[in-house]
Amino acid sequence: MLRIKLISCLSAVVLLTACSSTPTVEQQPIEEEAHYQPIHITSSKTIPSDVKNANYSDSTTTTTTAKVPLMPELKTEPTPKLKKSIPIIRETPKSYAPSVNYLALTVLFDNGGSTIAPSYRYPIARIAKLAKDHNAQIHIYGHSSSRTKNTTISRHKEINFNTSLKRAKAVAAALRNAGVKKGNITIEAMSDLHQLFSEAMPEGERLNRRAEIYVSY
Repeated sequence: MLRIKLISCLSAVVLLTACSSTPTVEQQPIEEEAHYQPIHITSSKTIPSDVKNANYSDSTTTTTTAKVPLMPELKTEPTPKLKKSIPIIRETPKSYAPSVNYLALTVLFDNGGSTIAPSYRYPIARIAKLAKDHNAQIHIYGHSSSRTKNTTISRHKEINFNTSLKRAKAVAAALRNAGVKKGNITIEAMSDLHQLFSEAMPEGERLNRRAEIYVSY
């Protein structure tokens, strides 16, 4: 019985000794896990940021910004050298003689006729020589009076047109016989469309039965 008590006392002593030799560790309070998004702290306000991209330094008052590389200066191409200006050559216009266009002769005809009177031979020959010397162009306009025999209006116009055409052709033939080239002569029948004189009197009618010769060069 005594032995059992002794053993119990020794066990208690050993236990006390072990407890006194083991250093006591002061339990630190467990920090709670942060359940908030980290933030960048600026001088004026706090701005939420992404946890993945947030970079913190020791100072909580300022944030660091990455340096953005400056854009390289654009290379300017050198200004091309201007070629020498080509001198402008101004040619003096050639002087030309003024053109001439005039009524050279009026040939009168008998009533309803297209025969040229002998008195016009010399004036026609003179015009032919002038046309050959200057290589002139000759324009012949045949005319008729407005009087015809009693007929319809269409027949009246037809007769006057044909009469004026015959007179123009007669003058053209006389000029060709005098030596004028065929290509330098043009004719036109005007019928009774261009009356120069009133036909109330016979003299006015006689003056309207005509062919006009125009010369141009």
